[in-house]
Amino acid sequence: MRRRTRRFVPATLILAATACAGAPEPPGGPTAEELFRQLFEQGLSLRDTAAAMEALAPRVVFHASGRTATLPREALWDLSRPILRGFPDVRFTVDQVVADGEYAAARVSFVGTHDGDWCGIAPTGRRVSVTEMFFCRIEAGKLAECWQEWDEHGLRQQLKAPDPAGG
Repeated sequence: MRRRTRRFVPATLILAATACAGAPEPPGGPTAEELFRQLFEQGLSLRDTAAAMEALAPRVVFHASGRTATLPREALWDLSRPILRGFPDVRFTVDQVVADGEYAAARVSFVGTHDGDWCGIAPTGRRVSVTEMFFCRIEAGKLAECWQEWDEHGLRQQLKAPDPAGG
């Protein structure tokens, strides 16, 4: 009688065979990095409202400065108007994105020249560089809920303007 022996199959071969045999593909749609670049680099920097709106869910929960609001995506564009008006040449750069599941964080910076009124501060002509952080939840391939932290104090220092927070 012939004795059967089991052959050892390395796990990597099993994984490779599973991948080739129709393992589920990752969900389609834009990556977190693509969404952040679409919003900041294309949307805000180039004033491409259609690109910005495409990156956002129809209604976005937005957390900033200790406040939370659920807004239609168009209202988020309105929130950016003071920076766009005060720094007409502003350019945003997505410096880094880290994503895990439905959450993603982005480190964003912007540079611009203070050639327009910003928050009641008359144009100074000063060139500024500012950093911000966004932590967002992505739903159905869109930014649906975001928390923003940005260095407003650093911006005011660069403009040599008083900080209303007393800093």
